Amino acid sequence: MGLFYTQIVLYRGLPFKVEIPNAATIKAIRDADAEIVARYGIVSELIKKIGI
Repeated sequence: MGLFYTQIVLYRGLPFKVEIPNAATIKAIRDADAEIVARYGIVSELIKKIGI
């Protein structure tokens, strides 16, 4: 926490850019809140789904 506050002082604000979320991000947040998300029991299922 100390390092974070030091950065706030040095930057005279948050040490990162704060942006308004776009439509896709808002939808993802709402889906997560409503628990409309994909769930995987094991990592290999997720890897297979996303194709890596």
